[in-house]
Amino acid sequence: MLITIWKINFGVMIKYQLPGNLVKNSIVADRLPHKYRQLRFFSDDVTIYCITGSWGTMIIQSGLLAGHYYSEQYLYPLVDMEITMIAETNLVCLHFVYQGAVHLTGSAGRIFLLEKKQAMHYFPAEQSFKTTIISGRPYHSIFIVPALNMLITLKDTYSPLGQLMDNLERKGEKHLVLPFERLKVTTKAEIRKIKKSQLTDAAGRLYYDSRVCDLVLAYLDSIGRPKGEKKAITAYSRRIDALINQINNFPEKDIIISEQASKMGISKRLLEIAFKEKCGINPKLYIQIQRIEKAKQLFDSGSKQVGEVCELVGYMDQSYFTRVFKKNTGKTPTEYLNNIASLDN
Repeated sequence: MLITIWKINFGVMIKYQLPGNLVKNSIVADRLPHKYRQLRFFSDDVTIYCITGSWGTMIIQSGLLAGHYYSEQYLYPLVDMEITMIAETNLVCLHFVYQGAVHLTGSAGRIFLLEKKQAMHYFPAEQSFKTTIISGRPYHSIFIVPALNMLITLKDTYSPLGQLMDNLERKGEKHLVLPFERLKVTTKAEIRKIKKSQLTDAAGRLYYDSRVCDLVLAYLDSIGRPKGEKKAITAYSRRIDALINQINNFPEKDIIISEQASKMGISKRLLEIAFKEKCGINPKLYIQIQRIEKAKQLFDSGSKQVGEVCELVGYMDQSYFTRVFKKNTGKTPTEYLNNIASLDN
């Protein structure tokens, strides 16, 4: 069971949910502990929730700033956990990942959110997007939902934004994401200015409009691509979807990207660019993560031999498999099995 621990009645809203078993003994405060003071948002229009328990700490700061919605989440987990995110209305937003790398599973499959990256998303209303957070690995991200009139003004100038806005207008049911870009120092500086501002009324509206518009324009300008490259990526979209499905269904099979590109009649570089646009990461890393997910499923279903699982997911070198498994889960295969055994007891 999932229990909503944070809810605030704005027209545009993003909810975060913890598993019910973690909520039971949690404490909710409306201020930040001193150790997290550097995260503080200065405006009184932003509400602070600090939820703590034996599982760790989650901080949520959210509010409506002159028509722009802001939602920041910081999580320090002491156990592995699954967080659910739900948008209460269809929305287009910027997403900035400051710390931590996770995968987001929703209507469009699995999207990888990498540390120090940013992207623009369309999220359909009332759909659950789940992400697994690994014990001991902090996660920190910020969503900004620009005011609708700003997005409408810009959509004809920037065709990628137009794609998201078309889905918003027709209430599309599938999550969409534009290309991921590096989270630049200048972008973080703009967000820091937003967090530290205490301007109100007309001055506040002008200030937040300016800062948010700068963030939107900087991102949209950064994802501009040559027309020929855009057309090629669009033309081969279905074949790349088929490749993704092949990896999802049979991650243990050896897939040579240069051979796949040759079959499609495109360069390896273009295939990697198109793949990354859809999944947020390159094909090699995607295959690695899918193999580890399959290994976890095998362990969870009763497979106890590390060497056997290693081969079943496509690795011949058990030492390498152990390193990759720990990199992705925070535990070695043996530690993961011991954790399953302790839960069973």
